[in-house]
Amino acid sequence: MSQDMTYDFGLYLDLEKGKYSDLKNVCEALLSLSSALEDALFVIDPSFSPEFDLISGDKGSLWIKIKTDFSKLLPEKTGETKKAILIVMLGGILHWSYEQTRDWAFEHLLDALSQSSYSQEAQDWAKKESEIIIKALKSKNIEADVKNFFRSLDADKAVKGVAISKNIKDKPKNLIPKSEFKARYAEKHEVEISEYREEHETEWVTLISPVLSKASNRQWGFVDKNGKFGAKIDDQDFLNKLHNGELNVPMRPNILMKVSILRSEELIDGVWHIKSRKIDKIFTIKIPESQGEFDL
Repeated sequence: MSQDMTYDFGLYLDLEKGKYSDLKNVCEALLSLSSALEDALFVIDPSFSPEFDLISGDKGSLWIKIKTDFSKLLPEKTGETKKAILIVMLGGILHWSYEQTRDWAFEHLLDALSQSSYSQEAQDWAKKESEIIIKALKSKNIEADVKNFFRSLDADKAVKGVAISKNIKDKPKNLIPKSEFKARYAEKHEVEISEYREEHETEWVTLISPVLSKASNRQWGFVDKNGKFGAKIDDQDFLNKLHNGELNVPMRPNILMKVSILRSEELIDGVWHIKSRKIDKIFTIKIPESQGEFDL
């Protein structure tokens, strides 16, 4: 049985009540989005080109289908892997930072394998593919296209938000509000740099040294893309479930955890150095070589 080699996404425009979008601005935005996606996938398949179809439009919303045919795209990869790459590319173009895109790429590519376990070989493959995606997205042409996309929509008085979604029926929950459009296309002139800063990031880490006592001030050991590090876990809900026996997960090395990390950094000789880390939320736990996955 042949695999379905088409995949549809939805571009959703949230409109002011009782207003219609401006066709000129929407078309300019679509051209920019199409160009950005083609540039992102050019290094993989120069012939790839998405198509756009109107799904529905009324006073209050506008759905536009992004139709993709990847029959020639990455012939050595499965359909699910190709879909995962397209999802991550679209999310990376509009919604996520490079770090967030790298994390989502890692997660989606592992899920696309449809295996009962996540071996070290599979994790290494997903990390390698994630870096290829990030490299493709770091194009000056894509940056210019994304700026033009948000500039065009910002000029449309009816548009108050935008999102890309796999579900083309329900209003997306990940809307980018119009109040953020300008920041995504305005030129950055002067940036104030303080000597200290805090950076929040969601990423996948590998547990190497758990702390099983109730002393939450001790640091757990982890590995991320930059190497080993220690961090205190400040997610009290997770700690309470762990210590009360409500969380039926064996805390042992090599468990994958999707976490929110707060990093405190100091500027030394023009370079930011991480001084401390704190995990303030644990979202998902994946157990290698098993089917176990737990959302917290």
